[in-house]
Amino acid sequence: MLRIRTSSGRSLSVTGEHRIPVKTDDGMVIRRADEVRAGDTLYGIPETDAIRGETIEAIDLVRELSASVPPHLLENVYVRGAGDIFAGVVQTGKASSYTDISRALGVEHQEQWYTRGIMPITHFAALSHHYGIEDYGEVTIGSTGSGDELPAILTLTPELIRLLGFFTAEGNYNASPGARQYNPGIAWIAQALAIQEAATLTGGSPDTETIYWIKAVRSRAIEVTPGGELNHLLFRYVFGIPEGAAGKRLPGIVYHINDLLLHEFLSALFTGGGSVYYRPGKPDCFVNYATTSPVLRQELSLLLATLGITHRIVETCDEEGRPEFYRVEFTGREEIEALARYATFLDDRQDHIDGFLSAVKEGEREEQNETVVGVLPVESTGEYVYDLFLVGDGTEESHTFYASDGLLIHNCQDWDLRYFFYYGLMPDGNGTKASVAGPAKRAEVAVLHAVKALGSAQTNFAGGQGYYNFLTFMAPFLEGMEYEEVKQLMQMF
Repeated sequence: MLRIRTSSGRSLSVTGEHRIPVKTDDGMVIRRADEVRAGDTLYGIPETDAIRGETIEAIDLVRELSASVPPHLLENVYVRGAGDIFAGVVQTGKASSYTDISRALGVEHQEQWYTRGIMPITHFAALSHHYGIEDYGEVTIGSTGSGDELPAILTLTPELIRLLGFFTAEGNYNASPGARQYNPGIAWIAQALAIQEAATLTGGSPDTETIYWIKAVRSRAIEVTPGGELNHLLFRYVFGIPEGAAGKRLPGIVYHINDLLLHEFLSALFTGGGSVYYRPGKPDCFVNYATTSPVLRQELSLLLATLGITHRIVETCDEEGRPEFYRVEFTGREEIEALARYATFLDDRQDHIDGFLSAVKEGEREEQNETVVGVLPVESTGEYVYDLFLVGDGTEESHTFYASDGLLIHNCQDWDLRYFFYYGLMPDGNGTKASVAGPAKRAEVAVLHAVKALGSAQTNFAGGQGYYNFLTFMAPFLEGMEYEEVKQLMQMF
């Protein structure tokens, strides 16, 4: 594996034979990664909305919890208020009785489920799918031993998305699933006012306030605590925020919210983990976001690039040269102005942004070229973050996609059959970690080797693959065979 780094701090790890588009005076040239040299210019991702999918306004928690949470963590999670739905299934003739519903679900009949309007969430998800129920009405989701509830259909409100942004930046899980103790929290010191603005504060004693459905407890270090089993499952599995600061990543829902909600998320994210500095009278303003998570750094960098915010990535390494801290930073009026369209610091740091934009009226944006500054061998980690595919028209340029930090690479590969026919089939590439088959001696074996070689290689290629001069190199195996036999072999391929 090779790691290619550019002048903006972006990097890309690929195999030596992977093809990389390089920008030249004559246009795009495709080179192998091991032929890329310092000084070459790569293509960076432009401003685009292709990274953002269909807008989602609400989440079906019945489906999402059942699909994303490990089954053993849902054993105590129930739906409540489903009595009318159970009755409706029987009244419309979809089932003859409540016992018939249990039988259809393949579970032991529990009469109290139907009389009390409750059911384990996994069974209710199966019931909804089986009987085509999409309108849950007033159904809520709760856990045994707790009065906390979430709506079965969770609306993505600005308050919720802002809270999600803070949790991505500064949230932590304090969970002991075996003891059913869940105390996820968000540090609430400098951002106290920011979080208060995120939701209405109601009730509670002088030391406890309720924000949205979450309690904020004032102690020596103020902390917002979205405690409880349901909130843990929501943030950890539905929103997909991993445990530990070094494992953080952007929630997938971020790519499916409108501009208003994206502004709420990025405002909270930068307020929680960002910084800004501007000194009046000076011509520039500096903004950065700091994290120990390589995945969060990478995903945030890609998102900012698609929003038209040019930036640099700075890595701080340990004594052995391994990255351990990252900053995504940008400066200049056009970049700060672009940030202001998508995020607002929710405390007095916004004064720096406003002061800079008010005082500095002009500024030229310098074109940021992705100039290669280093190509070094690295060990494969097996990590995969995000690939943004482009729709092409069949030209060489169209067989590409943006990978990793948003650098353009080729997504297709052509192979030479002679290699496999001479050395035999080595699925792992060198025969050290997988069984090896000797060179093919019969047509059937040659065809199967060709198929298996493509299948093995597909684990490293996102697009199409093929063979140079396939029929030419296959011809010696087919010599003397009848047309129908050759046709059958091609159908096998």
